[in-house]
Amino acid sequence: MRFRAEQGTRWPIGQGWDAWWRLQVGEPGGGADLGVLLPEATGHDLRLVHGVDGRPGARYEVVAPGLTVGAAAVRIGGTDGARTAHLAYRETTGRRRFLVDCDGLEAFRSFAVHSTLRHLGLEVALRREPERLLDAAIELDWLSVRVRAQVVRRATGESLRVRLRVVGRGAWRPVLAPLLTMAAPLIRHGLAAAVAGTADRLEHLDEDPAGTGAPARELRQRALGAEIFRRRFHEVVDTVDRRPWWRRGRRALLTAYEDLPAVSPHWPDGAGLLTFGSWWDEEDWLFQGFVQRGVRRRDRHAEVDRQVDAWLRQQEVVLQEGARARAAAEAQDPGHLELTDELVDLSWLASPWSTVRKMVQLERSRTAPAGAGQDQSDVPSVDTDEEARRFVTDFLREELREHPRRG
Repeated sequence: MRFRAEQGTRWPIGQGWDAWWRLQVGEPGGGADLGVLLPEATGHDLRLVHGVDGRPGARYEVVAPGLTVGAAAVRIGGTDGARTAHLAYRETTGRRRFLVDCDGLEAFRSFAVHSTLRHLGLEVALRREPERLLDAAIELDWLSVRVRAQVVRRATGESLRVRLRVVGRGAWRPVLAPLLTMAAPLIRHGLAAAVAGTADRLEHLDEDPAGTGAPARELRQRALGAEIFRRRFHEVVDTVDRRPWWRRGRRALLTAYEDLPAVSPHWPDGAGLLTFGSWWDEEDWLFQGFVQRGVRRRDRHAEVDRQVDAWLRQQEVVLQEGARARAAAEAQDPGHLELTDELVDLSWLASPWSTVRKMVQLERSRTAPAGAGQDQSDVPSVDTDEEARRFVTDFLREELREHPRRG
């Protein structure tokens, strides 16, 4: 299945990229720079085996006593002031490997990941080039995913365009086809939201490299959309009020609403972050709720204001909660990441059902109360392939039932 999303943006022209990259790698220096390759790098025993620490030509061995099926090493290349960093994990037997290459520790140019590990084929490249911003190919035993993102220039301005292709592989293709069909509206909505958020980050990268201003910007866009809702709903009520008394009912409201001229392309930016995926769907859902309330004719204008104001307050709460959740996740100490045989064992990716079981297991661990086991989590356990299949279909049906207009 193929998906596409596009959102207006502006390519950074200042030092936004470099400021953002410095937030990822820390201040110049050996261990801080290597954190982009190894999370919590300073917690690892990085043994310098050649060269000067942090300088081009330095090579490190990653000491991991719990890792016996492979070995990892880090190398710093390039020149002073324009260093590159490279992580390589190779299996002890066979030729499978996992590589991370960072071009530009001081000033970001590109970041690439390559994997030939069993159950995980991966080619990802993020570049500081608008025409080739992101190319990604993920090959699992049962699924193939392709993503391409670029900033395109038109006479009306620049926009971020993302193409996504998701398809089952081999014998799994007919098994996954109906599930992907069910999931298509959710995938489309999720892609639109991701593109809208990324386009906003790109447009404001120069003045806001950390992205802390994104929620306030999005709220301003929602407020603009709310005023369009308000104006159009009041126009509908005024139109119906001018009609004879016997033609002022709910059907008249719906007819007058359908006769309104289209707003597009004058909706605010950021539609992909809305509940239903587009401003029109959001407006339609809100207006249907207004009509269904069946308020008295003389109270309709007041009800319009009440509904629109309540919608905007709800949007503010959603954005605030999202910002708090992201801040909490970023502030959480991930602990010391141990490279172990268990960590590099990707057998759980062998099938969609084993992948679901693993994801549910991780979610049960995450949501269990502090100090308690997985059995204390509200997330149900999934122990068999059949339970995993049922878990996925039930989840998709519930999501589509709660948000029937998505997609």
